[in-house]
Amino acid sequence: FQRAHNLQPADPIALLLLADSRAQLGQFDEAIALFEQARKASDISEIDLHEGLCHLMKGNMDKAESLFNRVIE
Repeated sequence: FQRAHNLQPADPIALLLLADSRAQLGQFDEAIALFEQARKASDISEIDLHEGLCHLMKGNMDKAESLFNRVIE
């Protein structure tokens, strides 16, 4: 996913996948930063959902809830 991001740094799907890979490694802060970059490039709801899961794992319940609510609106 890093290579895809390097080839297309503004591609929201490449950013989403790279962020997901960081989250799976427990690198939640780095993942959140990548999700924020992806959101600047696109408004696909998966970005909010996946970032919300990172915040949930970090114990940031208010931020997670806010992002989850954006998904269902």
